Amino acid sequence: RPVPEGNHKIQVRMGLNFQKIVKLDQTSGFLTMVVWFRLQWPDFRLSYDSSDLKEKFGWNSSSDFMAVDMEKIWVPDIYLLNSVDRIKFLTSTTRAYWYDANKLHEDGYNMLLNRPALIKTRCDVNMTQYPFDVQECLLRWGAWSASNMFFDFSTLDHNLMMTG
Repeated sequence: RPVPEGNHKIQVRMGLNFQKIVKLDQTSGFLTMVVWFRLQWPDFRLSYDSSDLKEKFGWNSSSDFMAVDMEKIWVPDIYLLNSVDRIKFLTSTTRAYWYDANKLHEDGYNMLLNRPALIKTRCDVNMTQYPFDVQECLLRWGAWSASNMFFDFSTLDHNLMMTG
């Protein structure tokens, strides 16, 4: 895992973009939905200077990146802790976005992963106010193999809460 100098915690930001509710089973209390799962993190070992690219190709550090196979890099092991089934990623191969040292310095990350996924979690519904009910389902995300001692979680969506 890429450890920054002087600090042993890696800043990991996570976001979800909800696409579709596939099923809400009121009897079993399971919610199945399609989401875009997004992670941002710094990997100081993969920092590179893009000044040559800027001169030759008009490289823009805020938006330009190199695509790299996800299997070739370290990726934070973030999981839905209260899932019913494993997260099913909907693409067979996924590429991460690898940004330059300027992006790392300015925005705090140089790696970005964005993948569509099918998630299934417990969601106890209360239908006593139907059809005027409002349901709330808690999604608990965290690292599977490491504690909060190694990761500092935050969200890309300020309305999303992280637990660990």
